[in-house]
Amino acid sequence: WKPTWDNFSGEPKQATKTALVKEQGMICCYCMKRINEQSSHIEHIIPRSVSGKNEAQKLDYSNMLASCQGEDKEDNSPANNGNGKKLKTQQHCGHYRENWYDSVLYISPLETSCETRFRYYDDGKIKPAPDDLGAEANTKKLRLDYSLLEKNRKKAIRGVITDELSVDDLRLLLQRYSERDAEGKFREYCGAIQQVIQKQI
Repeated sequence: WKPTWDNFSGEPKQATKTALVKEQGMICCYCMKRINEQSSHIEHIIPRSVSGKNEAQKLDYSNMLASCQGEDKEDNSPANNGNGKKLKTQQHCGHYRENWYDSVLYISPLETSCETRFRYYDDGKIKPAPDDLGAEANTKKLRLDYSLLEKNRKKAIRGVITDELSVDDLRLLLQRYSERDAEGKFREYCGAIQQVIQKQI
């Protein structure tokens, strides 16, 4: 018997996902929305379809991340549903990416420079850094510019950054959004909020 991804299940798989979610401070590896064990899935940096028969790579913890499910709602409307089944709509992040992988263009969330390759704005929008083809590809393949993500980022940003804040207030806020809270969680959309704060200091 040899361990494979297909027989990787039960407690070992759940423990792996729990560890990934905790390691990431309970935010999605791509969009930074809040996740937990139930609202996430194990994402592979190098997709399983690319790994082929390389079971070791599929089971390599360093090749794994925790991504949100990427669904905003379940649509049961007759117009979109002719067979009586639930249709999940408006996907982004890991499920939207599916099997896309380019060793040159793909930006791993584990890269230390990852967040600096994207530009976040106070209206929630995200854009690739100038002339960064990798950031352009990842924005598109992960659908990081999806309207609901923009809306949620805008709400999070404007919920904490106000005109009344002094420079000292902003510096304290920047420190707060750079660290985990008492429960070991990063705050939702922390990377986007950090960038917007830094522009105002």
